[in-house]
Amino acid sequence: MTAFANLIIDVSTLSEALTADPNAFVLLDVRPQELYSAAHIAHALHLDPALLNRSAPPQVGLLPTADTVQNWASQLGLSQDSTIVVYDDGKATPAARALWVMHAYGFTNVHWLNGGMQAWMAQGNPTTTDAAPSRSPNTSLQLSLNSSVVISKEALLENLSTPNNGAQKRKAIDARTSGEFAGTDVRSERGGHLPGAVHYEWLSLFTDAGTLKPEAQLQEEIKQLGVQANDACVVYCQSHQRSAVTYVVLKHFGFNDVTALDGAWSNWGNDPSTPVEI
Repeated sequence: MTAFANLIIDVSTLSEALTADPNAFVLLDVRPQELYSAAHIAHALHLDPALLNRSAPPQVGLLPTADTVQNWASQLGLSQDSTIVVYDDGKATPAARALWVMHAYGFTNVHWLNGGMQAWMAQGNPTTTDAAPSRSPNTSLQLSLNSSVVISKEALLENLSTPNNGAQKRKAIDARTSGEFAGTDVRSERGGHLPGAVHYEWLSLFTDAGTLKPEAQLQEEIKQLGVQANDACVVYCQSHQRSAVTYVVLKHFGFNDVTALDGAWSNWGNDPSTPVEI
């Protein structure tokens, strides 16, 4: 497979690579089945975005179990050294969520297509309705959790209060709307935000065309938040769908210690014992 250094790949780079070698990447299309059936990139495999989440009401958006991920990854013929590109429809969350889930289970060479399918088609690239060539299931795949990209409510609560084990206190980045952050738009038992969190709505990352803003502009916006690449960060939204895009961008920019709150605000805001700022 082709090696690709950046976490984020643009349409032109992907198109050139696939023109040279149609098998340069394993492509994962995480749009709804009806969109995949109507048109997808040639050789792309379909992954149901519902498989990227686990629910334990009132908590939603929890990390799926290792068995769940191992089952679909095995059926798709993936291995942890596969070079994978995930895409959705663009200016959406499933592909970023898929990348985070795969990072959590040891897939390190996964890339996110900037602009997704809309950007692919906007540049006149070909699509197909043909089924992807079959791949043999990887029955030897054994996955385990990489806890460096996910943090539990309990661990985050301890970290935000008094990190007593030498750990760096995490800077929280809230990717929700301004109303959710302020506590006027309440989607759990309680509204508000994590203590000390900064607000950076996920849609702020994008241009009107549905691709990310220029990297220099994004880096400046992140700098204005008071967040630096050597900081320990935690990202969240309501269920870690929107904040998965924030995760991708930070990791792409070299932030090494980025975690997502498992269950996000649906976990924190539904627990009366957790501290909340409004």
